[in-house]
Amino acid sequence: MAVIKKINVIIVHGICKPSPGYAQPLIKGLTSKFNRTLQNALNTSDDLSGNIVIREIIWDDILAVNQEKLAVLLKKGFTQHKPAGFRAVASKIFSFVTRP
Repeated sequence: MAVIKKINVIIVHGICKPSPGYAQPLIKGLTSKFNRTLQNALNTSDDLSGNIVIREIIWDDILAVNQEKLAVLLKKGFTQHKPAGFRAVASKIFSFVTRP
């Protein structure tokens, strides 16, 4: 049988406050699909799901402070400048995105 290296995968949530275990349905589905695909490729019925390691990452607690600061800036900019002028305010806030 061919040598199989383990594959490591992390799942990072979007902007929200997820509970631990938020990615379990996705992890279960990916693991199952991976196992079936590998079984088909290697023509075996062995359980090969141990060759993929998937973990969820919760980073909200690390970024929450800055998210709150950003939310305050966005709300302030929208309130003061209304939609017409908000684009200019938002472009200043997000200018770091376009910097080389």
